[in-house]
Amino acid sequence: MDASLRDLPSEIVFKIGGMTCANCALHVRKAIEGTDGVVGVQVDLSAQTALVRWRNLALRNDAQVMEAVQSAGYAASLIESRCGGGGNQRSAGIGRRALCLPLAFFFFLMVSEWSTEWHRQVWFRWLAFAVALPVQAVCGGRFYIGAWRQLKLGRSNMDTLVSLGSTSAFAYSVFALFSGSAQSLYFMESVGIIAFVGLGHWIEGRMASKAAGAVESLLSLAPDRAKLLRKDGAVEEVEAASLRSGQRIQIAPGERIAVDGKILQGASACDESTLTGESLPAEKSVRQPVYAGTLNLSGSLTVEVTGAGGETALARIISAVERAQHSRAAIQKLADQISNVFVPVVVCVALGTLFVWRFLPEQAAALHLWLSEYLWSPALPVSILAASVVHSAAVLIIACPCAMGLATPIAIMAGANAAAKQGILIRDGKALERSGTITQILFDKTGTLTQGAPQVAALKSFPDKRRKASVLPDWKEVLFALASPSQHPLS
Repeated sequence: MDASLRDLPSEIVFKIGGMTCANCALHVRKAIEGTDGVVGVQVDLSAQTALVRWRNLALRNDAQVMEAVQSAGYAASLIESRCGGGGNQRSAGIGRRALCLPLAFFFFLMVSEWSTEWHRQVWFRWLAFAVALPVQAVCGGRFYIGAWRQLKLGRSNMDTLVSLGSTSAFAYSVFALFSGSAQSLYFMESVGIIAFVGLGHWIEGRMASKAAGAVESLLSLAPDRAKLLRKDGAVEEVEAASLRSGQRIQIAPGERIAVDGKILQGASACDESTLTGESLPAEKSVRQPVYAGTLNLSGSLTVEVTGAGGETALARIISAVERAQHSRAAIQKLADQISNVFVPVVVCVALGTLFVWRFLPEQAAALHLWLSEYLWSPALPVSILAASVVHSAAVLIIACPCAMGLATPIAIMAGANAAAKQGILIRDGKALERSGTITQILFDKTGTLTQGAPQVAALKSFPDKRRKASVLPDWKEVLFALASPSQHPLS
C-alpha cells in the first residue's frame, strides 16, 4: 500500500447539518451507504454526526460522501479522524441565546392574555403581531429552510410539521387581524410552537453532550506529547500522534504513557487499572509491554514504540465505546420504518381534521363535546374557519417533537456512557438491548474483583508499654517519614 494511504484513517466523522428527526438520519445514512467503498455508516442524530467506515483506504473519497449528503438535502463537513483519538466533538443543538427571544416573547404573550384583558384591545393585537413576526421570520427560519430542502426532494421531516403548524396559526391570525373578521388571534400559539420545539432540541443536545463524557474521560488518559529519544542521545518533546513504530521515548516517574511500547531499559511499576481494573500496580522490566494511558509510577523507562494513535489499546477501547454509542438497536429499525412515513401520515391527518371542521362543523362539534366529558372542556373558537385552522394546527404541533425517533439513540448513548464509566464496555446497541434479559453473571478473573485502586483498610498500633506515653513519638508521623522518600506504589 502507498505510504500516503497507510496514514489515512479507515474511520472518519462528518459533521451533518440540518437533521431534526429520525427520518432525516435515515435519509443521510442511505445517501452515504450509496457511496462507493463505504462499508458502514453510523448516523448520530443527537450529535449531528456520521461515522463512516471504508472497505479500502484507496477508495476513500470524502468529497463524494459530502456531495451525497448535500444531494439528500443536508450539509456535511469533515470533522476529524477517530484513528488518532482526537476530541469527541458534539453539537449542543440550537444555541441558548437563540432560545431567549422566542421564550421571552411567548411568556410575555401568555401572561398578558391569561392574566389581563389586553387581548381584547386593538393595540395589544398589533403588539402581538409585532412580537410574533420576528420570531416567525428569524427564529423559525431554520425550520423553514429545513422543510424547503426536503420539499425540493419530494420528502418531508419534522421541520415540515413545525413550519406548517406555526405558519397556519400565524397566517390565520394575520388574516384575522387585517380583516377584523375574528375575535381570537393565535400569535401566542405560533410563537410557542417555535419556542418549545427549539427548547426540545436544545435539551436533546445537552443530553447528547453529557452522554459523551465516557469517551472524553478516556481521551484525557493519554497525554498529547511525549519525549522522543533521538539517535544522538538528545531528548525532544514531540506530539504523541507523530510517533511511529520503532522510535524510542523516555518516560519519567509519575508520567502517563502516551503510546503502546516495549521496555528497552529500566524497571518500574505501572498503574494499569484504567485498562485492566487491577488494583495493584504491574511490575515492569526489560522487554515487557507498556500501554498508552497507563501511569508510570516508580522508575525511569526507555520504551520502543509499538503502537501510536489509533493503534494503541486505549484507542481501540475508545472506538469500541463510540461504536456502542452510535450503534443501532433492533427496536430502532422499527422506529426508522415508522418515521419514514410518519410525517406524511401526520400531514394527512391534519388535512382531514381541517376538512371535517370546515365542512362538517356540527358533527365535529358534537364529537368535541362528547370527548370533553372524559378529557377536559376547552372553549371552541368563535368561527368555523378558526376552529378548523386551530385543530389542524394542533395535530401538527403534537407530532412535532417525534420523541420516538430520538429516545432510542439517546438511550443507547446514555447506557453505553454509564457502563463505560463503571469500566464495562458494551460492543453495540444489540448487546445493550439483550442485556436486559440477563439473569446470572459469571466472573472469570484471577484474584478478586476490585475497584482498581488500593486503599488503607485499617491502622493498628502496638505501643511500647515500658516507655511513658509522654515520650512516645506519633507513630503516624513515623510511618509517613518512612514512606515519603520511597517510590514504591504502595508508599
